Amino acid sequence: MAEKINVDMANIVGWTKENQLWLNAEKTVFLVLGANQSTYDYENFTICINGVSVYASQQMKCLGIIIDNKLNWKCHINNLAKKCYTRIRTLYSIKHYLSPDQLKLFGQSLVLSLLYYMSAVWGQSSQCVLKISEKILRSLSRLVLNKRKYDPVAADITKDLKWLLS
Repeated sequence: MAEKINVDMANIVGWTKENQLWLNAEKTVFLVLGANQSTYDYENFTICINGVSVYASQQMKCLGIIIDNKLNWKCHINNLAKKCYTRIRTLYSIKHYLSPDQLKLFGQSLVLSLLYYMSAVWGQSSQCVLKISEKILRSLSRLVLNKRKYDPVAADITKDLKWLLS
């Protein structure tokens, strides 16, 4: 199996050189997706690109989304939550200088843009992962609606979260 994959990689490297494209072997990883038992065979597996060994990884970042070998999206959503909460904290520090409309605009552009990016890919994940995104939405809503930390925010868009759509 390893020989076949390395032959295929050599063909890919040859094709990229012919077409004046270059693979950066230092930045390249491969990800094995599958059932837990079938992935154990590939833990010490390497692929060679121009004499550089490429090793299996547990996760990789591609176009801003973190993909892990189990496709459970926990690493991606945790990273996303960290970024969103940092931006929400920053907005809290400047909210006294902004009008409600400006605060809403900043919330939509700085936080919701992150939350909605690639949500079609990771949005069908487990409930515990989706709860984190719901908490981010509630936190942002409290900021924009000028509510305190433990004040309830309605879960449905038709009530307190209408501002998301406008």
